[in-house]
Amino acid sequence: RGGGWVDVGGPTLECALLLRTFKHAPHCDDSLQEAPPAYAQAVEREVREKERGGRREGGGRRGPSSMHEYPLLVTGTGRSGTKFTMESLTRLGAQVSHDNTEIGRHGAIAWPLAIRETGHLDPDKHQGCNGYEMPSFLHNAAATAIGPSPRARFTAVFHQVRDPLKCLVSRANRIGMMYSPVAYGSPQLFGLLTADYRSALKAKGIQAGAQAQAGAETLGLTQSLEFLEPPSDSEGRAYDAVRKEPGWSGPKRLRVALFHYVYWNAFIDLYADATFRVESVTPQALCCAAPPPLPSLCGSGAGGAGGEKEEEAKSGGAGGIAGPGGGRAAAAFLSNREAVSAKTNSHEIMDELSETGWRDLCALSPGMAARAQRLARRYGYEVKPEDACQGAA
Repeated sequence: RGGGWVDVGGPTLECALLLRTFKHAPHCDDSLQEAPPAYAQAVEREVREKERGGRREGGGRRGPSSMHEYPLLVTGTGRSGTKFTMESLTRLGAQVSHDNTEIGRHGAIAWPLAIRETGHLDPDKHQGCNGYEMPSFLHNAAATAIGPSPRARFTAVFHQVRDPLKCLVSRANRIGMMYSPVAYGSPQLFGLLTADYRSALKAKGIQAGAQAQAGAETLGLTQSLEFLEPPSDSEGRAYDAVRKEPGWSGPKRLRVALFHYVYWNAFIDLYADATFRVESVTPQALCCAAPPPLPSLCGSGAGGAGGEKEEEAKSGGAGGIAGPGGGRAAAAFLSNREAVSAKTNSHEIMDELSETGWRDLCALSPGMAARAQRLARRYGYEVKPEDACQGAA
């Protein structure tokens, strides 16, 4: 696709990984559990009340245990600009939800939906991991996404990325995201999520870090697995220690945000159908790349990349928003693009984090910061040579 679209390899077709996600995988045995967790049962009762007597398109009742496929999921890390994308697609006429609302007719733009819930696990039996449960604000809103066997599936999953430093600082600043912050970047969690997948690849003779692979697609996947490896012993101990620290100091926030950025993005890279930079791809181009019926909402043209072709976008040319509005629509998009690119936070801002740069992250957690820099370059963002972490493994 070019422009702001990024090729990271994949996506994988391995069911061992897809069953940890919301991606529709008809080739996998993705049957729903008959006995979901207690909290999901309560949600299902509410759903039954709302749907009693209702019928879905195509006829037939949608019972509480039936699967529903939506066209599109756009996901990424927290503070990657998903609300911006939701609002942009909504203005085009798409019926999409954000984090804390029930999934829309055309899908969802939500960071928590990158991973399917595992249910609460006994950490003594899972190497210190207590599993993945979505933020509490999502439990009452996205009933179809709750539990290890949710009803929601998505035809296509797009991975949205944002300028890494802006994303990291925004996540560190935003204490409102801290419902279960340490868990969302836990190396133990992502070890659990990928254990079966690694075993499936190993059975085929493929391992993370191997250089000789059968094609670029497989190589991209093994590179993503490298990002998901455990941290060094010292950095792992430092991350575990933040659980016991009282309050939310600046360094604690940055460490949590850094681990979340690396592990969350790398996990999505394994299965996403496409990856794009939010600053560079127009909402119209995103809409046109999505499964039907979303392209029918995109006007007369497919749009293009905002960041690389600003002059064309300003005039409504090949790089801008086609259809009604012409150059005015393109210029309006550029102002929004500049806003999401420059924005570090719309909520509380800590003065000590306002000037955070790569050197601060390298000093805090050099190995994990080096991974973040490699991811940044992978997604097409610049990391200056003088900012590269020195001596990191």
